[in-house]
Amino acid sequence: MNKNLTIIYAKKQDANEIIELVHHVVNISLKEVYPESVRKWFHDYHSIENLNNEFDDSAHILVVKEKDKIIATGTYYLKELKRVFISPNKQKLGLGKRLMNEMEKIAKENGDEIVLLYANPSSWKYYENMGYETLSIAVEKLENGDLFPYCRMKKNLIEQKWHVRKAELKDAKQILEGQKQAFLKVAKQHNHMDMPPMVENVEDVKKTIEDCTMFVVEKDGAIFGSVRGEVKDEACYISRLWVLPKFQRMYVGDCLMYRVEDEFDYLDKYELFTGSNSKGSINFYLERGYTETKREKYRDYELVYFEKQNAVKLLP
Repeated sequence: MNKNLTIIYAKKQDANEIIELVHHVVNISLKEVYPESVRKWFHDYHSIENLNNEFDDSAHILVVKEKDKIIATGTYYLKELKRVFISPNKQKLGLGKRLMNEMEKIAKENGDEIVLLYANPSSWKYYENMGYETLSIAVEKLENGDLFPYCRMKKNLIEQKWHVRKAELKDAKQILEGQKQAFLKVAKQHNHMDMPPMVENVEDVKKTIEDCTMFVVEKDGAIFGSVRGEVKDEACYISRLWVLPKFQRMYVGDCLMYRVEDEFDYLDKYELFTGSNSKGSINFYLERGYTETKREKYRDYELVYFEKQNAVKLLP
């Protein structure tokens, strides 16, 4: 790589040139990845207005210039690495990796332990090779029917002490204790203290481990989250996702969901439900690409049903 190509902070007067570069790369590099309607979505999302708002909000917007012309850019904003675009004729110079490393350095200096990004299907494996872990794979359907698959990913900037694995029979007691602690808030929200997660016993959990697929998340031998998956009517039915409050907002639930989705990636769709008073859970599933399909009255609240098409089958 040319040593004269250095990463610098962009100035607001660079905004128009940055957007011109982004739109040019979308038109050229994503032509074989996404249909025209999705590329238009990228144009609208990466607008001059949105970029100027980020400048005003002190986002870390980086560029690489060659002879005063911007040939690469990347932005670190609100714990997300975004808008990483390299001019098509400069994509073999290692600029992408250098931009990513610089933004991760900025994140560490800000005290952030985790960074996020959204990847298109053609760059998904590239980011995996850089240490990024998939949190979800989803697909949006645009108004004209075109499909927009994407991957949501994260990277731990400090060593991760916990890991996700399949549940074993010896885990049943810990799973039950944690599940009841985690679902206590849900039970109170719905005035339903005898809901199934609260009245299970150890033998019930052991039977589920034997009959279904269950994942747990563990740290130093202590289990602080789990999720279940099973095949029902040719779909993956997901249930009993829980994470202890102390470990929430660390993307533990995302990792559990991805593991169970990945386990059943041979099926066409995933299904689940939650209670209407669990606003946080509803937003969590919507963010992961799930779509609400129906609501059913139950006691003095509603059961909210969701489904998601298996986006893995749509990736090239």
